[in-house]
Amino acid sequence: MWSAARQSYNFRSHGIVKQNGGHIQLNTERGRGTTCRIFLPMAEAPAGSS
Repeated sequence: MWSAARQSYNFRSHGIVKQNGGHIQLNTERGRGTTCRIFLPMAEAPAGSS
């Protein structure tokens, strides 16, 4: 079942995360709010390193 929070999250963000091999997790609890977690794979090397 989709909550109002799940319906309103930005699908553009979802596309960016999916293109980079990640996923988004949403958890909603009545009276506590919504938590959005974005999971991306670890980089093999820091950006800019050779």
